[in-house]
Amino acid sequence: MNTSRRFFTACAVLAVLVIARPAGAQEFHSPSGYSLNIPAGWQVATSTQKQALNDVAKAALRNVDLSKVDAYIFDPADPATNMNVVVVPGPAPFGPAGVVEVQRMMPEQLRAMGMSVEAFDCQEVPLGSQKVLRSTWTSNAAALHGTKLWQRNYTLAGKVHAYLVTCTTPVLQASAKEGVFADAVGSMRLDEGPQVNPGWWSRMPAAFRHGFVSGCIGGVVGAIIVVFKKMNKKA
Repeated sequence: MNTSRRFFTACAVLAVLVIARPAGAQEFHSPSGYSLNIPAGWQVATSTQKQALNDVAKAALRNVDLSKVDAYIFDPADPATNMNVVVVPGPAPFGPAGVVEVQRMMPEQLRAMGMSVEAFDCQEVPLGSQKVLRSTWTSNAAALHGTKLWQRNYTLAGKVHAYLVTCTTPVLQASAKEGVFADAVGSMRLDEGPQVNPGWWSRMPAAFRHGFVSGCIGGVVGAIIVVFKKMNKKA
């Protein structure tokens, strides 16, 4: 099966699977060692949905592997609005040097994956009872057919892992969804506990770099599904 065929097949699978379900319990517990409150009415992707998301990403973008995405949480009424969690070993890039390094490296990494990245901004900020690294940018890709996305990555430092939460929504919805994302990430609890006075390393580990990119691309795939559904209706 060629790349184009795989892309449309995976999109069709996801379009069928993305069906609104009763809200049910809104607290999500991951076996990877964290929990958080998911927004009302949203759902956590099943293993079948996650595999379909990975297939779409591989077909639509360059050298992509979303197997590192631990949880994919989305609004079934609008999959372009979603958040995902990637857990990587090692410390998180806190401190002035860390902010500068993320600001310098990550836009380049995302562009190398076929993304158009604008207005990338990284800051260390408080969120609830935690200190987080918050990176915000707008993105686009050929597969989105002109749909521009607002994306924000929150990085939390655990004692032995970094937790990367990437939030995505269309730019026109960003002001309405920003608080929803912040509430969800602010509710996040780490089983291992937070790192005390998180610091910085001398070189950015590949695990963090790859995890950041996976989270960004994972968010974009939801928007690709929405574009596919709209195109399919017009056909």
